[in-house]
Amino acid sequence: MLRLGLTLFIVTAVMAAALSGVYVLTKDTIAEQEAAAVSEAVGAVLPEDVESVTGYPSEEPEYYVGYDVAGNPAGYAAVCDENGYSSTLQIMVGVDETGVITGTSVLYQQETPGLGERIGEVKAEGSLWSAVGGLFSGDDAASEAGPPPRPWFQEQYLGCEADEVSLGSPADPATSTVQAITGATITSRAFTTAVREDMGELLDRLDAGELEQ
Repeated sequence: MLRLGLTLFIVTAVMAAALSGVYVLTKDTIAEQEAAAVSEAVGAVLPEDVESVTGYPSEEPEYYVGYDVAGNPAGYAAVCDENGYSSTLQIMVGVDETGVITGTSVLYQQETPGLGERIGEVKAEGSLWSAVGGLFSGDDAASEAGPPPRPWFQEQYLGCEADEVSLGSPADPATSTVQAITGATITSRAFTTAVREDMGELLDRLDAGELEQ
């Protein structure tokens, strides 16, 4: 029994040391990848007329300010989060200087496949047969100019007042600005709450002069 216990202890210690070594070797790469994803998301959600972006505070930014060519604030972005059905949603949200939503981008979610994860679903354009026909005709749709399609659920938020956005249901579309995903009301509500409460709080603090601009 003592021999078995000693063997298990040695195996466990070796595995722990190996995992620790892997973490040390990869943590910088992971941090760089996460920073790059955040930077890309900030650029994607801010207004189109933004020429430069500054994060505040500078070491570990809690929010970002986008400036136009004249150096005036043209928009703001921040990570908004809320507990969903099976994970915490982390969403980068961008607004213009008036608080109107200009873009959203999901940084992290582990919601139910086929239901809550549809917050990132992009509706396919055309049909399977048209895509196959394009291959044989030599048409290359990917080469056409234009921004990539947005997830249909997130597109509902564009143009809404961030601090007033509300969620309804497919059965009662007249009562809200955003309609829930069928079968994923909890995820839809979490997304909406994150946008309204977190971005609303940021805008209030900016208006009160508590934050740098």
